[in-house]
Amino acid sequence: SHTITGMEISEVNNASSFLYADDSEGEKPVGFVCTNFGSVHDLSLDQIKVYSNSDKVGAFCGVNVCSYDDAAGTLYNLEVLSSGEDKDKASSVTGKEHVGGIVGYLQGINDTSLNGSTLPAIELSNLKNEAKVTGIKYIGGIVGEVRTPHNTQVSVTITDCENKGAVYARTKVGTNNVDAKKCGFIGGITGYAANMYEAGDGSKNT
Repeated sequence: SHTITGMEISEVNNASSFLYADDSEGEKPVGFVCTNFGSVHDLSLDQIKVYSNSDKVGAFCGVNVCSYDDAAGTLYNLEVLSSGEDKDKASSVTGKEHVGGIVGYLQGINDTSLNGSTLPAIELSNLKNEAKVTGIKYIGGIVGEVRTPHNTQVSVTITDCENKGAVYARTKVGTNNVDAKKCGFIGGITGYAANMYEAGDGSKNT
């Protein structure tokens, strides 16, 4: 296991580093990995600040894509720490919608043409967050939103995950006030899950 300390990640810095395909108004996720199609595990981030005035923001992944490859979208043994007494160095994750301490938006892809099989069960395990998480809608201490394909019997299991970070709704984006009526779907573990077969086991929010 490895620890990375003191990172600052933002949409503005990502764009200036040409991490996005173009300069259009399209999706620009923000995280240690902007969009993850693979496996991320056995890693800690400490005193990390992740910031965006857009959607799909997480410390490890802005978007995590689960597909028919068993390794695709696999997340386990990850933690966001907030060590030390200096409040200015405390870990935080800030965005608009789909904001999570670990991952902003978890997406299952329903495309059986990839190998003709069914989408495997999705499991998030041993994920820990201590960062403050702030957004407007779909905000979770671990995952902002879990969304899997419609009309498919895909199980989503969140196991042995723990959130110790505060989860808040934003009152401002930049200099603009946020209408309180637009805030919602805020959870200690998951802000929103669109899957009839979701299950939780051994996870806790403290």
